[in-house]
Amino acid sequence: MKTRVVKALHQWLEEPDTPSLNPRQLQDVYALALNLLPARYAQRGTIVVHEPVRMDEILQAIRTACDTVLSNPKA
Repeated sequence: MKTRVVKALHQWLEEPDTPSLNPRQLQDVYALALNLLPARYAQRGTIVVHEPVRMDEILQAIRTACDTVLSNPKA
């Protein structure tokens, strides 16, 4: 999931209306977006069927994370 979020983050940063973020804010957006998405792991020896997370869901998590980061600046 981390790789997919990084790819989506690069895609999102190329969109025309993307706000400019400093490196720390970008890291916060990345971390928060990962936390907003469902986990995609299973323990050894178990059968778990999950639908894959779509790219539009990842992009939405990134947009939500960005809104949260920009609405709550750190000191």
